[in-house]
Amino acid sequence: TYTEQYYALKGSVSVLAACDAPELMGMMFIGADGALIGISNVATGKWADFVTNSIEGRYNQARESFVNELIPIMRYVFGNIGQSGPSFIPKTKEALRQLGIFPNSRVRPPELNVREEDKQLISKGLKLANILS
Repeated sequence: TYTEQYYALKGSVSVLAACDAPELMGMMFIGADGALIGISNVATGKWADFVTNSIEGRYNQARESFVNELIPIMRYVFGNIGQSGPSFIPKTKEALRQLGIFPNSRVRPPELNVREEDKQLISKGLKLANILS
């Protein structure tokens, strides 16, 4: 687990938390040196602020942004991974399309394109995160 790895390596090497889940906040708060998270392609600045606030000990600010802005992105863009339907790749592309960064969210097989229901959930998450009107 990340916690055991962190404590075993603390002071010897820099440890990056690598998790797109609520556990990430705990890893950052116990002292991880940074984070490697795929979902940070969506709202990169908000993720950077979270990591910076965590590293610099501004835990209240880090927690507030994590709970109010980043969890909705994880829940609605990365949510339901492993169930039938598209993986995180087309979902991330769809989020970036909705934000005006990508012109479309089409993917090549064997990936599955996002479904209409996925598009609606992604839009909901981006709105809850205050990054889409």
